[in-house]
Amino acid sequence: MSGQSESDFTLGYAVNLHSHLNLITTAAAHAKSSRSSPSDPLPVYINVSSLAVYGGSKATPQSTVVPE
Repeated sequence: MSGQSESDFTLGYAVNLHSHLNLITTAAAHAKSSRSSPSDPLPVYINVSSLAVYGGSKATPQSTVVPE
């Protein structure tokens, strides 16, 4: 999390957690209302972090908090 998220947990949760929950909830509601048959494909939600995309030495999960 960014320094601002660490100093303001409400903002951090809104950006890093609730935004994803809102997307998942909206996708589920859309899928429920737009599928005309059970064989229609379901939406897929993929969360990709920049660390996973760009890799590097920090791509290995850390067991401790790494200061910015």
